Amino acid sequence: MTEKMSPLEVVICFAVLGALIFAILGMFGSLAHWGSPVVIIDQGEAGCGNNHFTGSWNDRVYTPGWTLISPLTEVHKYPISKQTLAEQGSYPAANGAKIEIKTTLTYHLDENKLSYVHVNYKNGYVEPFVRPAWMTATTDAIASQPLSYYIASGRDLDEMERIVEGKLDDRFAQEGFVLDSVYLQVVSYPEGVNNAVNIEQESQAFGNDTQAVVDYKLATSTGGKVVVTGV
Repeated sequence: MTEKMSPLEVVICFAVLGALIFAILGMFGSLAHWGSPVVIIDQGEAGCGNNHFTGSWNDRVYTPGWTLISPLTEVHKYPISKQTLAEQGSYPAANGAKIEIKTTLTYHLDENKLSYVHVNYKNGYVEPFVRPAWMTATTDAIASQPLSYYIASGRDLDEMERIVEGKLDDRFAQEGFVLDSVYLQVVSYPEGVNNAVNIEQESQAFGNDTQAVVDYKLATSTGGKVVVTGV
């Protein structure tokens, strides 16, 4: 014959049972809050993960496909395929003359540094870092040569592209990005400067001094931007 539990024992029993139920519900609630124990990474993406409780980052790179993860792990996905930005603007040469230039930047994220990118640029990386670094490097490179250099080069700015890339390579690498290429193209020269081919021909009358031709045309300009064509 079984003995009846005292009121105190009944209270303790219900308290223990309630605690177990609460713990189970809490566990499922946490799983629902943190997400699925399976993470799916699409092609062209990679992921990095950190621990919910400690905030520490693991060294694993989550690659395309299905991966089982701990309920305590949160995975952050980023595109690692090439990304392209294009800008057109007015850049000063060494002598202050403004040149209209179109520039294109191609880059991608370093999948081995995604945790660094997430910690430092989780709210976006183009405007806080990529674009300013790119524009600064381009401006500095263009300003390193006088207008006559660009007149003589026409639209072939391979050397300037290499200078910009040299300025960006290490800077990008430090922040978790890989530079793929930089492209520069002259769109137009300042007011009063004619077709680059004509500049070269007319320079013969100035003792082959291209800069003298450029200075003369700028000084005698009556206005109106002349777009370079056929160069």
